[in-house]
Amino acid sequence: MRNSFKTCFIVSILSTFLISFCAASDADATRAKIAKSLSLLQKTATSYTQQRRCFSCHHQALPVMTFDLARKKGFEISKGTIRHQSDFTIAHFKPKIATIKKGVGIGGASFTAGHVLVALHIDSWPRDETTNALVKYLTKKQKKDGHWRIVSKRPPMENNDFTSTALSLRGLQLYGKKDEVQQLLARARSWLINHPAESNEAMTYRLFGLKWVGAEKKHLQRAVSDLLETQRPDGGWGQIPSMKSDAYATGQALVALHEAGGVETTDAAFRKGIAFLRKSQRDDGSWLVKTRSRPIQTYFESGFPHGKDQFISTAATCWATMAILHSLPDQESNASHQK
Repeated sequence: MRNSFKTCFIVSILSTFLISFCAASDADATRAKIAKSLSLLQKTATSYTQQRRCFSCHHQALPVMTFDLARKKGFEISKGTIRHQSDFTIAHFKPKIATIKKGVGIGGASFTAGHVLVALHIDSWPRDETTNALVKYLTKKQKKDGHWRIVSKRPPMENNDFTSTALSLRGLQLYGKKDEVQQLLARARSWLINHPAESNEAMTYRLFGLKWVGAEKKHLQRAVSDLLETQRPDGGWGQIPSMKSDAYATGQALVALHEAGGVETTDAAFRKGIAFLRKSQRDDGSWLVKTRSRPIQTYFESGFPHGKDQFISTAATCWATMAILHSLPDQESNASHQK
């Protein structure tokens, strides 16, 4: 019996060791793949600033969000990488301050203004004349019922009022004066609560918006349930019901469910979504998503793969990367303190 006990004990120790070893190996492999994604995103974000002069959500805001999370997970992203994007952004908007204060002069309107303020806040950019102008712009653009209207119709990013509303209220929270924006935020909260969302983009930003504006738990839980109910058998999400699962919709849904909905990364639905993303990632670190928007600017190569689909694929890679980063433990990198 002693020999039997000893054998069981040894087997138990070995099993525990193998499980730990496999988990560590899997994490290392995941980090290696994400490092490729981050390298591509840094390359394309920098390339964009060298070839264009206007702010873009897919090459400034989303990469900045991704880099910020990556630093918290121990990846080497210097502060200079994000500051470069902030400087580029301010250089674009500062000359337009006078017109922005009047409620005009921003391509993409509130959708863009909200993205700008969210990205600048990540870089700890202080309130200045540019951020004040953007806040003034957003106060002028809110509709009486509490929402901010999307102007361009370029799916999936610019195709619903939930995205522009959530980003606008967040921008006001971050850079507006509390006593001056409280009423605007209350109206936005009411609109978000009382309007159903249909597309994945809309459901995602409805959840973000409800969280940011401090909605009651019951409203958050309903928004979480709505998003979870649209998960596909393959573990992914689709942009709209008629489309197949893709990295853009899946990554976006997972990030919102975790950050705004409180869904744990150990949750079965979350793990299933991560498995979908890992399986669909390309060897170069990217995810391919086909565009369904009509281009509004002359095509150029930004250093990201997938040709004419590179802009939406860049955005998809940001969301997918952020989702997988959330599945990794926090590990602040020394590089996060570099200039």
